[in-house]
Amino acid sequence: MPVIESGTSTHKSTAPITSPGIFDKSSVQVGPTYTDVWMGTTQFQPGHARQAFPCYDEPGFKAYFDITIIRESDFSPTISNMPMKSNRTLDNGRVAETFLTTPLMSTYLIAFIVSHYDRISDGNNVERPFGIYARKSAGRTGDYALEVGEKLLNQMEVFTDIPYYTMADKIDMKQAAIPDFSAGAMENWGLLTYREALILYDPLNTNHFYKQRVANIVSHEITHMWFGNLVTCAWWDNLWLNEGFARYYQYYLTHMVEPELGYDIRFIVEQVHQAMLSDSVDTAHSMTNPAVNDPSSVSSHFSVITYARGASILRMTQHFLGNATYVKGLRKYLKARAFNVAEPHHLFESLDAVAAEDGSLAGYGNITIDSYFRSWSEKAGHPVLTVEINQRTGEMVVTQDRWERDTGVSNQPSLWDIPITWTRAGVADFENLKPSQVITGKTTSIKRGTLGLEWVIFNKQESGFYKVNYDYTNWALITRALRGAERTVIHELNRAQIVDDLFNFARAGVMRYNRALNIISFLEFEDAYAPWIAAITGFNFALGRLAPDSENLQKLKVYNIL
Repeated sequence: MPVIESGTSTHKSTAPITSPGIFDKSSVQVGPTYTDVWMGTTQFQPGHARQAFPCYDEPGFKAYFDITIIRESDFSPTISNMPMKSNRTLDNGRVAETFLTTPLMSTYLIAFIVSHYDRISDGNNVERPFGIYARKSAGRTGDYALEVGEKLLNQMEVFTDIPYYTMADKIDMKQAAIPDFSAGAMENWGLLTYREALILYDPLNTNHFYKQRVANIVSHEITHMWFGNLVTCAWWDNLWLNEGFARYYQYYLTHMVEPELGYDIRFIVEQVHQAMLSDSVDTAHSMTNPAVNDPSSVSSHFSVITYARGASILRMTQHFLGNATYVKGLRKYLKARAFNVAEPHHLFESLDAVAAEDGSLAGYGNITIDSYFRSWSEKAGHPVLTVEINQRTGEMVVTQDRWERDTGVSNQPSLWDIPITWTRAGVADFENLKPSQVITGKTTSIKRGTLGLEWVIFNKQESGFYKVNYDYTNWALITRALRGAERTVIHELNRAQIVDDLFNFARAGVMRYNRALNIISFLEFEDAYAPWIAAITGFNFALGRLAPDSENLQKLKVYNIL
């Protein structure tokens, strides 16, 4: 139900609508931040449309909607998913506004706003209408969201091969800034809503951090027009089909149009590492979670696992298939399920079909995307690979175990289909991310192909969702390389991976802190972003657990860690 109160929008109503579709100031409450005008807005996800009108309020039920809103005459024209079709003044002086029929859509995507809003930024292409709405005093602070939003929408159309403006007759794109909006942002079809700080940007007065956030969050919501709106998860237990894609492309779609913001690098330290941390407890839930069957479990499923882990597994799959095949498979999936709902097997079938056409899985035995992906989506946790290298013969023995962040070893052992990438000092190649093989068993032997002392690094650019620990000699060789001229030969993302893995090994007691700190001592020479963000995260955890007068805390101060 829309929250009819000044300046506040939450999932649950704090004031009732007196009758369906009528906005009446007698039924609102005044909020703390938006006291000069009245406002009615909506946030229906996951199951609150039923509080506004009778409906089958589940994502699996789709329908066309004809919406009419009756408002008082002194309000601005109502904004809803579709452009306005007609309006008329009633005998009582109120105004009835009727909108064009929506696309075939789920109820949680319906939206409307009744207030005193202006269209503060407006696109120039009448064939592709795009506008930003906000309170009248917002000035031109919507210009950047409009600029980047148009670029993101264009890029997503190219990526999916499905033009946005053909999804419904005369559909447009509106984005609105909501004061004190608890949801952060919401992908209502044709009317995206945001917290003001996540869409309004004043280049003279706003911290540049928020410019980055605007691009990042607008990208997330625009991605949803395809992954979530056009094709919707059949039930909330597979929410990653919506949110995993949106989280992934809020980084990589943004990188396509605003590369200077560095979101391709930031994805690893902001999403992969955080997802691994949440996923490294035995109580973690799986991405596909049959236990989601009541309002509480639905709300809980909007989690780091669903968003960040989902995005990380999709990234691993993209590298597994190769980008061309992956994009081809996603286009096939979207076109096959357009205006419908999807379950994971629909995605897997599309990816497997194009993989067969392109021969992308040739050489991996009997592996299919269906079998590989289920090993990640239907179980919780992720592996740590322990790599023991015989430097004399070049034989590498790789063992997989489920990682647990406090002890290192989970009480719930598991195995995954793991696409493996690795490189070595002699011919260091961190750019080819196509896996050399898929390991499925507990222990696998791999031939390095060379004899003698030579470092090996697994998981190039941390393209796979797993940690890696090595024997003492290989760690020593990696340490020597990181502290010497070879440091920048090792990719920035692998340097960040090494830092993050080592801090986690030390936290779990798998490796002593003094040894881990010795390996990451290369930070003395490091000037790249990702390794330092991983290091700051690790140091902050350790610092938070040291007594103020402890000897170890004083040592860290000596090294200017604080």
